[in-house]
Amino acid sequence: MTTYLVVEDVARRYGCSVRKVHELTRRDLIPSRVLPHSRRRLFTPEHLEEWENGCELERVELPAGGRLIRPKGST
Repeated sequence: MTTYLVVEDVARRYGCSVRKVHELTRRDLIPSRVLPHSRRRLFTPEHLEEWENGCELERVELPAGGRLIRPKGST
């Protein structure tokens, strides 16, 4: 089962403000996911670690309106 982090968790992880995390997600600069019919951002520790290690990100549109920003080649 995948463990998800929320914006507040990511802000604590990187020692920044919640506003900064929202800005990064708005610009697709940090791995995150938005489920269909939701505005809440979810983050996986695995994708954040890959991103921290320099992986480029890709945007994947999910069925029914969700979207995923993930490291290229990740599932």
